[in-house]
Amino acid sequence: MEKLNTPKKPAHQDWHVADIKAALEKAGWTLRGLSTHHGYSPNSIRMALRSAWPRAEKIIAEAIGIPAETIWPSRYDPLTRPRRGIGGQPMHKPASMAKNRAQVYSHKGRLNHTTSVKPCNVNVEEAA
Repeated sequence: MEKLNTPKKPAHQDWHVADIKAALEKAGWTLRGLSTHHGYSPNSIRMALRSAWPRAEKIIAEAIGIPAETIWPSRYDPLTRPRRGIGGQPMHKPASMAKNRAQVYSHKGRLNHTTSVKPCNVNVEEAA
């Protein structure tokens, strides 16, 4: 019986952390330097090496000169949108499933400043 030389698991397709750090160093950057340059605390950008954080991934990718989708292909779908959610599934909903488009909510569930708010017709002097 002939043995196949195929790995049991598919090879991890994302760049290795050491390769990312080496590419940054070749470009004249450190993770700490990128963090402080972009207004983050010194160790913040490093978190993108282990978990998905699109803003930090973009900062690292721009410093290296390679798209983030190339460095972390497992974190992006074929349309180059970040994958998020359970099992890396995208959390975006199709336009047909979008509910109330008039209101725009922030990530904490509060209304953004772009949302119009109707003024209240309560007289302050009468209420006191």
